[in-house]
Amino acid sequence: MMTTKTYAYEGTHMLPGAASEAFDALTTPAKLRVWFCEYAEVEPEIGGAFRFWGKHTPFDAGEAGADQRISGIAPGERLAFTWTWGGAPTRVTIELKDAAEGCEVLIKHEADTEVAGHLARDMVYLMDDLWVLSMGNLCEFMQTGQPALLPDHAKKGDDVFLSLEIDAPSSLVWKSLTEPGELNKWLARDASVELSEGGEYSYGWEESDDSCGCVGPTKVLELEPERLLIHDWTYEGDSTNRTEWRIEPLVGDRCRVSVRQVGIKTDKERGGYTNGWAKFLLALRELCTSGA
Repeated sequence: MMTTKTYAYEGTHMLPGAASEAFDALTTPAKLRVWFCEYAEVEPEIGGAFRFWGKHTPFDAGEAGADQRISGIAPGERLAFTWTWGGAPTRVTIELKDAAEGCEVLIKHEADTEVAGHLARDMVYLMDDLWVLSMGNLCEFMQTGQPALLPDHAKKGDDVFLSLEIDAPSSLVWKSLTEPGELNKWLARDASVELSEGGEYSYGWEESDDSCGCVGPTKVLELEPERLLIHDWTYEGDSTNRTEWRIEPLVGDRCRVSVRQVGIKTDKERGGYTNGWAKFLLALRELCTSGA
């Protein structure tokens, strides 16, 4: 008997406003177009459209392929919809409830097949990147009226480039990129750093599939303290082989941080690295501005 494997993401996120405010931002097209997608159409009823598409949607199928439909809805409390994502039929459920400070959002995203071009091992990472980044943007929208970092998935080329201003000095960002204890707070699992050209630089990432071998960086290729860090990159099946971090000091104790993933050859790689690095840039900003 053939069994079907379900790929599932489940995550809880805190937002700064009431559940009703978050629900409104999730279901009002004009607001969705600010923090989540380029285009949106919403019919707030079971069976109604919950269509979104455009340059901010990973693995976008365009207007003609935007087939998202509402499968469950309770104003201020719950939104569920179906979504053919990168060719994979998926199901999303978002539940909201008021908390002591703001509201709690529980997101479940399930798929029974892989997104086109991706291996099974990628699926939970893709979902995690999507929803952690999206909730970060929704949080920022509820506080400022703007998203924190909304990537452009329509960009082509042989690299992925993202940047973000951080209200922290360059020295603090550099520390977060180069000290193992700090790296483990936002990016790495068991970081190891020898801060010299050719020195070891590892996030300590491991794949459950032993055939994958090492993933992520292994050594420093080039560095300039508090300005530049370039390391190699390894991920089985991907063409990209280098990551570049740059820190640009700004007026006051602020800086702009950019990350460039070099050697991208496919849309599959571009989509994965775009959302992945955007998510981690938000995590870096949170660490550097929270005082943790």
